[in-house]
Amino acid sequence: MARKLVVSRAILALCGSVSLALAAGCGTKNTVYDAGSDAYSEAAILFITPTTANFADTAPNQVAPPLDFEVANKGLQFSGPIGVTLEVSSEGAFKIIDNKCAIPLGNEDTCGIRVQFSPKAPGEYTARLTISSSAGGIQYATMTGSSQFSIVPSLSISPGVGDFPKTSTDPSTVAPSLPFMITNTGGLPTGPLTISIGGDDSFAVAENSCVSPSLQPGQMCSIAVRFKPSKSGPHVGSLEISDKANSIKQTAALSGTGIKGAQITLAPPSTFADTAVGLQVSKLFRLENSGEEPTGPLNIATAGDDGDFVVDKASCALPLPAALSGQTTSCSFKLTFAPKTVGMKNLSVQISASPGGSANFDVSANATLQQATTFTLMQIGGNAFVSVPSASRGRRSTSCRTPAP
Repeated sequence: MARKLVVSRAILALCGSVSLALAAGCGTKNTVYDAGSDAYSEAAILFITPTTANFADTAPNQVAPPLDFEVANKGLQFSGPIGVTLEVSSEGAFKIIDNKCAIPLGNEDTCGIRVQFSPKAPGEYTARLTISSSAGGIQYATMTGSSQFSIVPSLSISPGVGDFPKTSTDPSTVAPSLPFMITNTGGLPTGPLTISIGGDDSFAVAENSCVSPSLQPGQMCSIAVRFKPSKSGPHVGSLEISDKANSIKQTAALSGTGIKGAQITLAPPSTFADTAVGLQVSKLFRLENSGEEPTGPLNIATAGDDGDFVVDKASCALPLPAALSGQTTSCSFKLTFAPKTVGMKNLSVQISASPGGSANFDVSANATLQQATTFTLMQIGGNAFVSVPSASRGRRSTSCRTPAP
């Protein structure tokens, strides 16, 4: 039987030819003989690229752009589980922030590892990334990073862009805030820092810890900016930190969108018709939200002749959802007039939500006695009849015959 030879592109590139691939000392440790198939097949071989990498010079307590490493299996067999370790010269300066190499790799499969560099103090840093598996061997990638102070004060601000969430224009809404970290990345102390907000008055400083006479090299302070729009639509602004004594400044862009706050409204209620004691009549009321944010829970309270009215929240038992601009969302609740005594009945209804505001109305209804039923006895010939009027208007009376005495 002719022998079958299977040699991967990785071994051919390493050895130069098929014959050399089988020669001792060139790829043989990765080539195994399968007696059952009479074929040579290559074992898993792991590679990592790049094998050396350098991070950009990074100021203390700042984060350099991350570096990506690709792991590949150039062998024909599965790699088995892959171990990933990071050895560092200084604890905390380097860290793996993403590792997609948790599963075995097949032939020509790849996975990625991302490493971050964030020095805590000036100096030179090194690290070694190791990937290994029992079937694919072990590979290394080395990396370096540096952190140097400038010889003058220098300011940095993070993040450089503050994008606020959509915020209601309702004055009762709690304004969201975003924190910004200010760092002296230079080699000399700053002078006093000046904080200013540019753009419309929707943005304002909520908290400021940058009030000391100077910021030492490597020292940080924080500023919180709040966004409280008074009108709907996009808003833009800026946060500027400056050291006037050294003519340096940094700026962060601010942006946010104001949306119409929740607002409940109710159509004027119609009056109840006169209703006899013992009967009842119901009306549906439509409650609307014209705001672009949901209302809070709806509370329906009543005052007055509560014993003669019954409120059923129905679909208003839940908050009203947000409406699209220029539209409304709605729910309905039922008010039933069921008088127990005769007379004019009055009820005040107060509907409120936070956010959402309030909608109030008053209703009056007259309770009457039920109309008495009259029986009439008539003698026609030799028979007596009892006439019973119908309870409904417009219907003919009903009669029954009784035997003559």
